[in-house]
Amino acid sequence: EVKPGDNLWAIARAELARSRSGGSGEPTNREVAEYWVRVVEANRDRLESGDPDLIYPREKIVLPPVD
Repeated sequence: EVKPGDNLWAIARAELARSRSGGSGEPTNREVAEYWVRVVEANRDRLESGDPDLIYPREKIVLPPVD
């Protein structure tokens, strides 16, 4: 669920970091960018605004599996 101040990039970065909790370090910008594209694709039809750069608090975001 989107919280005030969230954006899809930050959500993607946090999900990648969470999935790496085994100590492999922070995700690179390239890794975040690749996952961000997948997050956008998974949510494009679900976003109230229809714009991945404009998400609203309390929207439900689907996070695809991290490879």
